Amino acid sequence: MERETKNEKGEKEILTEGPHLFRSYTPKPLHPRIAPLNLESSATKPKIFEVCRATTAAPGFFDPQTIGEDHFCDGGVGANNPTLLAIEELESQSESFKTVVSFGTGQRAPHTIFRSRNWGRWHLGSAIAQLDSLFQRAKESLTDCEKTHKHVERESMKTKSFKYYRFNPETHLGRVKLDEWESKRDDDRGKGGKCSTLEYIKHWTNVEIKKKEVQAQLAELAGELVRRRRERTKDGDMWERYACCVVYRCHEEECRVDEKPFSCTLRRKMKRHLETKHHKDHSNDLFGPGGLEVELDGCREDPEFPSGPF
Repeated sequence: MERETKNEKGEKEILTEGPHLFRSYTPKPLHPRIAPLNLESSATKPKIFEVCRATTAAPGFFDPQTIGEDHFCDGGVGANNPTLLAIEELESQSESFKTVVSFGTGQRAPHTIFRSRNWGRWHLGSAIAQLDSLFQRAKESLTDCEKTHKHVERESMKTKSFKYYRFNPETHLGRVKLDEWESKRDDDRGKGGKCSTLEYIKHWTNVEIKKKEVQAQLAELAGELVRRRRERTKDGDMWERYACCVVYRCHEEECRVDEKPFSCTLRRKMKRHLETKHHKDHSNDLFGPGGLEVELDGCREDPEFPSGPF
């Protein structure tokens, strides 16, 4: 991320910053040593299409996305795999988590400077080739997803505090370049066949998905997600908050503080508020039969920008 600012002379300057987390909630700085990333920007409410543009604006392919005074490009340089950033965010909020899922776009064969037989023969041609090789290796190091994957995998196995799933095709897809779009390319099936880039991606993705070990992991993950959803549906109020991010606001004037109405995130809490603070109950016929429930419906708001489930 880059931020536009002004120096003492009033001239525009561009400050280069690190990774940026787009949130649908406002984080809490609970620990002085583990501050949430880009906390000062959490009040910004970008639209979903802006976030999509910002996180896919690959340098050299798509222009940076400007949101306010901030200029964003994708996380491919330094944070191509954001799994660790997400885990650190949860830890900074003292939130427990049991499942981490990461999806990759294909493993690339590691680039090495030792493949060339001319290593050590420093004439102009080979020197340029070796320098290019070093550059490519440095670039791949910046965009490497596997280092983060291995780190998270080790943490999962060591702490056993969460289950880690990683789905990433092991072969072929890593050979597709970011700007590739061909109508006829080698299909890599060993018979000299040709296919389009899209057909190539579909075929090798299906090959990966059909592997027994991948099928087993997908089934296990699906079972865990269904189990968690069923647990949430047992508490209707919590599921409403989790799925829709609703907010309940009291419309009584006496409940306004600094021009803001009393609010809560669960229906039962607002119901308790109306019963204890305003002495309303089901016999209240202000709105006819079932008046309290009707009034609760009137207090319910679906925010334009979801504020998170908690």
